[in-house]
Amino acid sequence: MGYGLTTISSSYRDAQAASGAPQFDQDEGYLEVYYRFVASGDGETQGVALSPDVQYITNPGGDGSLDPITVYGARV
Repeated sequence: MGYGLTTISSSYRDAQAASGAPQFDQDEGYLEVYYRFVASGDGETQGVALSPDVQYITNPGGDGSLDPITVYGARV
């Protein structure tokens, strides 16, 4: 599990407001949960490992007017 935050500086926020695009002035947050399952072999140098992944993103693209999004993925 991990969490990340992309923060917007005050000078960038001021520039966005001056350009007429103030909706892109919010901090973007990321929450990711994944699990690694080794199906065969050692999962490092031989065999198969599966990793389902879910990401939850708030203020996507720095746009506070958008709803949070959820991204599902899998790695093999």
